[in-house]
Amino acid sequence: MPFQKRTFFRVGVVLILTAAFLAACLDNVAALVPESWRWPARFLLGMAATAGLARIMRRRIRRFASRLPQELSTRAGCGPSKREIYESADRVRERYAPGPLTGPDTARSDEQFSAIDLFAHLLVDGMHVTRVGEDVRVTGDMLVNDVTIEVSLEALQRLRQLPDEGKVVIPILRRKELMLESFEARDGADNRLAHLPQHLTDGLLAWAIKGLFQLAYAPDHELTTTQNSKLYRLIGLICRTDIIDPAEFEVAYTAIVGNTGGTGADDPQLLRSICGYFAGNTVSAVEVDVAEAEQIYVRFQDITTNNRLASSHDRHRTRLGIRPYRYRIPINLAYYAHIYDLSVTGHESHFVFKHYLVESAGQTVNEVLPSHLATEPGMGLRLDRNQGIPHTGLHIRGLNRAVARNLECVAEFEEIPPGALRRTLVISAVCSFVMLAFAFAMPNAVSDSKGTDLAALLLAVPGFAATLVGISTDRVQQSSLTTFIGLVVSASISFAASLLYVLQTLLWRESPQLRLSILGVVKLPSGDVVWMVFAALSICTTVYLTVEGTYRMHRYLAALRRRLTPSNAQA
Repeated sequence: MPFQKRTFFRVGVVLILTAAFLAACLDNVAALVPESWRWPARFLLGMAATAGLARIMRRRIRRFASRLPQELSTRAGCGPSKREIYESADRVRERYAPGPLTGPDTARSDEQFSAIDLFAHLLVDGMHVTRVGEDVRVTGDMLVNDVTIEVSLEALQRLRQLPDEGKVVIPILRRKELMLESFEARDGADNRLAHLPQHLTDGLLAWAIKGLFQLAYAPDHELTTTQNSKLYRLIGLICRTDIIDPAEFEVAYTAIVGNTGGTGADDPQLLRSICGYFAGNTVSAVEVDVAEAEQIYVRFQDITTNNRLASSHDRHRTRLGIRPYRYRIPINLAYYAHIYDLSVTGHESHFVFKHYLVESAGQTVNEVLPSHLATEPGMGLRLDRNQGIPHTGLHIRGLNRAVARNLECVAEFEEIPPGALRRTLVISAVCSFVMLAFAFAMPNAVSDSKGTDLAALLLAVPGFAATLVGISTDRVQQSSLTTFIGLVVSASISFAASLLYVLQTLLWRESPQLRLSILGVVKLPSGDVVWMVFAALSICTTVYLTVEGTYRMHRYLAALRRRLTPSNAQA
């Protein structure tokens, strides 16, 4: 449709809806409708016009919001400058006096080895980490993650990758843009180890990248001025504190280094992959004396926010103020150690009813089976069974030998039934009974003028109960959309029925009536059509809540039965 025609069509729709709303509000226009159908017609016309105008206004607000300037970029000041990189690297050189940097696969002696050499070597192969454990606790929109990393210096000594004495620096990888609450490193004797400040860590990372860059592009001579400029730009890129999108990183890396192959024996793809990893991750450094420690335990806690806009269901819960039920935890540390264990703990009133792995590729998210990841002998992945408890876990072995993928562990929680859904069902059942009773009592009450204020209050009782449960019960905020919508429907029917009762007893006495007959045997008394509609809506809501509650209870009982069948473990 051409632009002008589309604009005229939209303006015409807005004018028609506005005219319909005014017609429903003006008594002069409503007088053209027969008196018996006047108020229902005005009500339906007004509601339809209001809904149409609200939808148009909502779309206009979305378009206006999309045209607003996006969040200001902080890329210019979120990483160290060239001067800061140079100063950090110079301080590291003075502190650790590096010897000549050699490749990861090149044999080295203790005389050639230095702390910077070891730091760069461990960044490449990561053989120093024996186990990583993550304990994630769900607290509303936040995910509190307690990470424990075990480092074995004894294993490095057996592999002749560690000097006999002196201080070395051990790299500990972390995700970027996480609120780091604490960081602590201790040896096997529970002695606290030094955690290097960030500027020294940047200096160590700069030396490591310089060694990889020189091995790939200038193995036999010093770097030229142009190559040095590229190197500093590359170090500044990976030392940024924000997460760089993979597509944006590829563009930036190509603009800095280019697509030309290296001149050295080492493949420049190793440099690209290391830099690509640090586009979304960072590193901390722990200083340890080789003669005093054989085992290191690093513990830190970080806090991240959960994505509440991943699906339409999540967005609906966000709009209605209901807490999230689906949590996605990145497991990139699984590629960092031979043994990786993840545990996820939710609220005590919930249980895990679904637990799976997904892989993110741009904007698409695909579910991945554990059997598709364990492709080599010695690799294994196991998801804990859903046993009707607010806890689940993931256990991985040998994934550090595989190519890193952007994996996430997804845990979906559900309220332990009956929970708040039972209260919603009781309120809906009471509302249905009251609506059904008034549907057959109103014709006689209106004709005999027996309307009382007590009846209007009785009609509003389910609405007040639904409002009270929705506001004062914290479990409603942790329940399902079904519970929330059930409360809204019951409250709406209750308050609308109370208002209708007042209108019928004061103004609208000639409402349409209908006499129902069942199979020609059972003949019901005359009933009010409008009240029958309210009763039908309330009964349908009650039936739906009953079916949904029964299904959720069966699903919860099935999860409890898995505790007795250990053979159902997923591998």
